[in-house]
Amino acid sequence: MAFRRSERRFTVPDDVVLAVDFIEESEIIARAENSPYRLYIRILAAENTALGDVVAIRFVSGLSHFLYYEGESIHRRLVWPGESGFNAEETLHIFLRELKNHAIRNGVRPDPATDSVGALDGEYFFEAVESLRAKDTPTIINAVALENIYTEGPVRIRILLE
Repeated sequence: MAFRRSERRFTVPDDVVLAVDFIEESEIIARAENSPYRLYIRILAAENTALGDVVAIRFVSGLSHFLYYEGESIHRRLVWPGESGFNAEETLHIFLRELKNHAIRNGVRPDPATDSVGALDGEYFFEAVESLRAKDTPTIINAVALENIYTEGPVRIRILLE
């Protein structure tokens, strides 16, 4: 398998200086280029750093496994919007926490900085909340993958109400 650098890039604010071990960087890239398997590479702070100090970084890599197909249902949950006290927003928050835990159990590695496995646009979330509020019969909330998902994520979904 040919090594392809991810299209996702990290950005560093102008006022942050990184200390990069270029030998370590070259070695990890060479391992990825020569590996017959798909790998992910993460760049992490080597230690806690005070604001304004140089940030020493380290590289971490691991095997990347295919987890979900684009269009595949990742997580589903039956809810009863017509019940007294039903809160659509709270229900969707719970659903997304369940989805995160489900994805992690299946092998998605959470982002070490945020502990998230993906993000859902706020506007899209509240559209789903309003759609769920409009329901009054049992409804299935379904998270469907927007793209193929691998170990390194992110978990990008659309929410369908059935």
